[in-house]
Amino acid sequence: MKFKRHKKHKITRRELKEDKFMKSITTFIQDFRLKKDKFIWGIIGVLIFALIVFYYFNHRKNSILQADNIYTFAVIQYGNGKFQEVEPQFIRLTQEFPGTIQGKRALFFLANIHYFEGRVDTAKIEYEKFIKLKFDPLFTPSAYQGIAQCLEEKGKLKEAMGFYKKAVEVSTSDFQKYDAYYQIARLSEQTGNISEAENSYNKILSLNLDNTLKKQAERRLKILKGIRASIGG
Repeated sequence: MKFKRHKKHKITRRELKEDKFMKSITTFIQDFRLKKDKFIWGIIGVLIFALIVFYYFNHRKNSILQADNIYTFAVIQYGNGKFQEVEPQFIRLTQEFPGTIQGKRALFFLANIHYFEGRVDTAKIEYEKFIKLKFDPLFTPSAYQGIAQCLEEKGKLKEAMGFYKKAVEVSTSDFQKYDAYYQIARLSEQTGNISEAENSYNKILSLNLDNTLKKQAERRLKILKGIRASIGG
């Protein structure tokens, strides 16, 4: 069987002298000349986009830092009971920095201030607004309790009980659960539901808590046991 011989390609002098890199540069320059407007506007567009992104993240970083400074100062003053002095600061946080965690938590503190000042209806609305925001493991359970307390002030004990139970459901720590269970037990005693109160105190005893807190529940259980004995229950 015979194989056909392929003719060898002779490399010309022109090919030997040809510079592939320079050819690419030449082609680019020719394309650029033909499409220079598109190239220029494309580069300008990229630069503008980069500047916008830089400004956004730099502005956001500064906003978070500013919000954190205002929030820290306001919380310290709140802890000292200076409600009237810090209320404008919390309002500012909710208005100027609503997207930050500080701005959101400021709404919770405002609700507390208004509750303490007797503005129960306003406080309830603010607690409800806070709950509608992204779940906050630190304050959402307390916001449910805040609504419950507002309802208690209005004499709506049955509705209040529902919100205390909701606080238990969303609580992420045993201490939060303890506080909600204690309120449920207290309200149950107040409405004469001894079984519900005993159940809540027993739930407290099952939590991982300091013995001092558990002893409070144990004392209440003994009292309720005495009440049951006295009424023949």
